[in-house]
Amino acid sequence: MAGTAESVLSATVSYNSIRSSKNSMSPDTFTLHATCIVWDCILRLWADDVYLPQLLHRFWKLCLQLCSRYQHWCRTSLKQVWSVVTVNETAHSPEAENAQRLEFLVGLHTDIEKLSTKMSNFTTEVIPDKLIIFSPRAIDLVNDCLKDTMKNFEDLLPLVTQEIISELLSPGLIHLRQISDIPRLFRRTNRDEPTKPCPYVKRALDFLCTFHADYRSVVPNNVNSWLVHALTSLTQQYLSLVKDVLISVQKTEESLRRLKKIRDKSAGVSTSESQVISDDEKIRIQLLIDVKSYIELIKDWGIAQSDIQNLNELLDVVVTATKNKREP
Repeated sequence: MAGTAESVLSATVSYNSIRSSKNSMSPDTFTLHATCIVWDCILRLWADDVYLPQLLHRFWKLCLQLCSRYQHWCRTSLKQVWSVVTVNETAHSPEAENAQRLEFLVGLHTDIEKLSTKMSNFTTEVIPDKLIIFSPRAIDLVNDCLKDTMKNFEDLLPLVTQEIISELLSPGLIHLRQISDIPRLFRRTNRDEPTKPCPYVKRALDFLCTFHADYRSVVPNNVNSWLVHALTSLTQQYLSLVKDVLISVQKTEESLRRLKKIRDKSAGVSTSESQVISDDEKIRIQLLIDVKSYIELIKDWGIAQSDIQNLNELLDVVVTATKNKREP
């Protein structure tokens, strides 16, 4: 039994480690092959044709060792380089890689929760008849061991969650960096005043949107929590990028204004403020439109604006920047 468990726990994790897809996840079954094998081995230990009452302590030790080995496998699997399964070369993409590892991580998170629940009820639901001949003191010792095992399972969940958030974030961050291209869209291009959000806004949220659609009915208790954490980090990056762009725009604007004054003075022309909307104002308006679109897309998922840290600050920054330039 230990050998059977070790054979699956020593294999490199990949998409093939998933026993059932996200569409067939259920509260009563495990998602990963490894979890299923370990649980089967634990149950087999206590089968009537295997278990020996005289060796209870040894059987119990092996049971705890299987749990410990599985916990070590969970930690190790989070650090392994992901092996991506592709049908052909054109099918490979960063998003596909993220989606495959994300499905494994969600399965790992749910499996840890399920296995932890099963083990918490182990002495009362799985092996109560095996312990009936022992003293209350011995049973208390067994339960104390179980509490430590449960604590180790609970400690794994934040680590898996951290990896899930990382997978959710990476595709969006790639697209979000396109904010730095906005000044080039308007400066000296004679473009009209913007009225629509830039494509990067939707693209930055596409992966999160797909995740929400795929998993909201599979793991409803966790999806919103994971999305809030991911959106909080994404919004923090968004805010930082927007501030950088606004600072750069302001510096460029001031530099151009000084140059214009120098040219006008040397030419003997009086300086007057143009009534035509400037390129820098268009940049600020575009940022405002993009941020408002970003917020609306998030609201479509049923997530409150107040749940995302820095989201209100992000809106205030672009509103203030635009308002200050339009006020006389």
